[in-house]
Amino acid sequence: MNTTSSFPTRICIGDGLVLRNDHLVAYISYSGEPPAELLERLESINGEPAPSSSLLRYLQALPSTTSVAVAFLQLEVDVVMVGGVRLSYRDEDRVVRQEDGGPAQLVALPESVLSLVLHSAEAPPEVNTTSNLLLGTVPGGGAEVTLRTGEPRTSSGPVEAERTPPVDDGRDRLNLLTLDDPEEIEVQPLPYREHATSGRPKEAIVEGLACNQGHINRLSASYCSSCGRRLQDTLSVRKGVRPPLGTLILDDGSTFSVDRDYVAGRAPQQDDRVTNGAAEALAIEDPDREISRIHAEIRLDKWDALLIDRHSANGTYLRRGGTGGWLRLNPLEWHRLSDGDEVALGQRVLVFQER
Repeated sequence: MNTTSSFPTRICIGDGLVLRNDHLVAYISYSGEPPAELLERLESINGEPAPSSSLLRYLQALPSTTSVAVAFLQLEVDVVMVGGVRLSYRDEDRVVRQEDGGPAQLVALPESVLSLVLHSAEAPPEVNTTSNLLLGTVPGGGAEVTLRTGEPRTSSGPVEAERTPPVDDGRDRLNLLTLDDPEEIEVQPLPYREHATSGRPKEAIVEGLACNQGHINRLSASYCSSCGRRLQDTLSVRKGVRPPLGTLILDDGSTFSVDRDYVAGRAPQQDDRVTNGAAEALAIEDPDREISRIHAEIRLDKWDALLIDRHSANGTYLRRGGTGGWLRLNPLEWHRLSDGDEVALGQRVLVFQER
């Protein structure tokens, strides 16, 4: 079972969208509205046999205003390209080679390739070296993917760290339960879940640093989270509509945009903040019934996403940056989420990816 989780993926500065799931990384350049049907098609690819050939036929029918480059990150790396996109890749000799999209092209990369960049053919890529896309879709002018550091790829694929979710035993410390062999567990990643109850989030007006396109960002930001442009050259601080603060990624691959408050649990729709429209229900399946009906809450405050335990029976756990030990939260005590933080509710785990 090969996934992209061990391939660091950095975002290039510029216009377009970068998508990553468990089997591929894609860069999409477009004019007008985002190509929703194309995004849905890419998100639905689940490692079926020979997906590159069937996708190439689909991409050939796209309008000329849309250009796409898709890298399938399996044992043999294939790249499908259509339109004004470019593939740049570096081999063991540190030689950089390039291929352009054009009408349509399928490129099978040799095993000697160390890294690749999907980007626009109009300009060389400028990589945001502080970024690392785990899952989801974000704005960007391309993607740089590190395939390996010099060791040959093997048939076992990239190695995933074993996840050990928390098990509550009535004590304040956390015991660990080892998962079954991941090869025996069939996981079907889900696409982005549409917000079901409250529709479009209420716009929050905050003070931030504006890029030259007018997008508002954190005062500490180096790059615009909406268009990827540098912010060092602007001193424009003003109020504007707050963009999404990041993405919550559930362990089944479902993603939730952090653009509103959430109440999480087995039946969060019963909470008053959900029924009155102040928060969105984030329902989590829990056959073991270790998650409370109303378990935890994500509340947005200016530029912060705050995690709060709602008097859950088995506790809400937080692991900073996805490493080290787990902290059990005190009820109603808020904790600010940072990039890479993991949140455990029962045996289910969410990862917060800051935008």
